[in-house]
Amino acid sequence: MSKSIETLQEKSKEAKKYHEIQSWLVAHLAHSLDLDPDMVNIHQDFTDYGLSSVEMVNISGDLEEYLNCRLDPMLVLERPNIHALSDYLANSTSAKVSDRASFHPEAQQLLAELDTMSDEEVDQLLNTMLSAQELTEEKFAVNRSLGHADE
Repeated sequence: MSKSIETLQEKSKEAKKYHEIQSWLVAHLAHSLDLDPDMVNIHQDFTDYGLSSVEMVNISGDLEEYLNCRLDPMLVLERPNIHALSDYLANSTSAKVSDRASFHPEAQQLLAELDTMSDEEVDQLLNTMLSAQELTEEKFAVNRSLGHADE
């Protein structure tokens, strides 16, 4: 099979996956907010619908179940709307992660504990994780500017 045909087939699979994920997200958001699915705009930011950071992380968990794979809990916070999230999940190789069963036991335990935490506790944990990620990225940027990118 020629490379161009393989590329077209891969693009077709990605487009199909994009529409499947988009449809699921529209239905999920509409159900969660008690809206008609036709009222959900895929380009409108999640925050414009009044979703808190905790609710957005919960969407990530529901997506994990739908896609049967582990996703970064911050994924929904990093993608502002249904279109951006669907596009990322359908096209990004980094979004194609392994099955949940292969996760480190500590990660599985944390995921189980999230279900028992209050919204405030989850929000606090999320803010702590975001702060730690920002510090790590900042340290990397400083090290890179100093010529120490491997630290």
